[in-house]
This record gives sequence, structure tokens and C-alpha cells, in this order.
Amino acid sequence: IEFEGASVHYLRPMRPITGVAGVAEYDHRRFRIRAQGGAIASTRIEQGMVELTNLDLEKGQHAQIALKLAGPTREALELIDQQPLGFARQIGLKPSTARGNQTTDLELDIPLLMDVKIADMTVTANSRLTAFSMPEVAFGHAVEDGDLRLAVDKTRLDLAGKVKIAGASLDVTLTRAFAATAPVQQKV
Repeated sequence: IEFEGASVHYLRPMRPITGVAGVAEYDHRRFRIRAQGGAIASTRIEQGMVELTNLDLEKGQHAQIALKLAGPTREALELIDQQPLGFARQIGLKPSTARGNQTTDLELDIPLLMDVKIADMTVTANSRLTAFSMPEVAFGHAVEDGDLRLAVDKTRLDLAGKVKIAGASLDVTLTRAFAATAPVQQKV
């Protein structure tokens, strides 16, 4: 089945993907959508796949989602900060102040249940942030001209790359565990 102009709600209340075009295939076990195009706000979906699996079983159905995104860094941080995720706020970032561009590989594995909890999901995002800047992040100074790699899942955030702080070029590495019970919650 070919389609265009579709909207996809993958995890409410997160922003839907709109303007999706692609091809859907199905049988009694699975439903697969290969998306070409679409957007979350002004972040483009360069490639996407959504697969609903185990549809022939009474239990154990899952939605597996893989998206390649490109657009403003601010929107990528806003996306991973939306409920039920809340990743950016957990480490004290204000997505609305971020500048620059990003490309991201986002993968979700979500059980098809009426009441899904974050603990039941698998979420991973791997991003490249270019021309990244954000005010008052490092000891009251702005981070500028960043070229960074960001990896986020339910348990931690890893950030590494080059930035300028107060005019000095620096190599940075940051690891942040989200669980309050982690032996080391933050490592810089």
C-alpha cells in the first residue's frame, strides 16, 4: 500500500510525525511501514521504518521504530525531553536555548499496551551535533562552535567532542547516569 500525507503518533503525548509518505506491507504476523519523508516540526525524517510485530499472538506485540532525523539541535533536544522521556531536563539542559544542527538515529521498541511505561520500552538516540551552542552551560559560560557526538538511552547520556568555552577550544566528555542509584551519576 502506497501512501502520502499521513500522520504517525508513535508515543503519545510526544509530537507526531506529519507529512509521511511511504509504503506499507502487512501479513497476519506483522505490519511494516517504510517511510520516505515526513517531519517532526521542522526536523526532517530522512528515512524511517515502523514495524508492528507478533500480531498473530495474544501477547507480546511490539512497535519497533527506526528513524534517521536531521534538523535543528533545539528540536532534537526538545524531542528527547518530551514526556514520557524527559531526558534533557534530567541533566539540567534547556532545549529552547540550544542552537546548531543535528543528525540523529532514533530507535524505539515499544510494547503495544494500553498503558506503556518508560521501563517497558527500549529507547536509543545517537546524534551528531554541529555548530552547537548553548548559553550558560559550563560554569556560567556559553558553549560555542561545538562538534559533538551524543548517545542517549533510558539509563544514561554520553556526550563527547570539541567545543569552545570562553574562547578556549576544548575536548569534552560527559557521561550522565539517569538513575539516582547509579554508583557514579555524572562523570566529566
